[in-house]
Amino acid sequence: MTSVKVAIGPIILEVISDDIETDLRLAVQAAKELMVVAPKSPAMTAESSAAATNRNSQTPDATFDHGINTYVAKFGGDSGRRILRAASFHLSLVDGLESFSKDSLIARAREAREWKKDYVNTQATDLRRMVTSGDLIERSNGMFTVPTKALEEGKALLSQ
Repeated sequence: MTSVKVAIGPIILEVISDDIETDLRLAVQAAKELMVVAPKSPAMTAESSAAATNRNSQTPDATFDHGINTYVAKFGGDSGRRILRAASFHLSLVDGLESFSKDSLIARAREAREWKKDYVNTQATDLRRMVTSGDLIERSNGMFTVPTKALEEGKALLSQ
């Protein structure tokens, strides 16, 4: 038996099979068809699929269980980059995600009251700068992680 996990847009597939090549091909085709039929289904948003994938990555700490707006207030909400940073900490500490997708990060940032439509124009640049500055680590699979040192600094800031 072989196990493979694949993300196609907001859909996460895990295929366990003796004939992985054939079964994976069929599962990918079905996922693509599903995306055409229901691309924005509330039951399967990018955020919910990422949460399902990473649910067991970390145990959320109830000490930091606050809404996204509390995180934005602590980290500052005067720029898209700061809101994205707050959203990355929120995904890591509240949802317990060790890693998360760009779509999940953007979706969480958009939940903040301070998010402005203009920030959409700079989100790619903001993410690139966050990776360059060490605020985020970009994994080879397109997922992001908050570095351990930054996470500890964030926890200290949130505890104040």
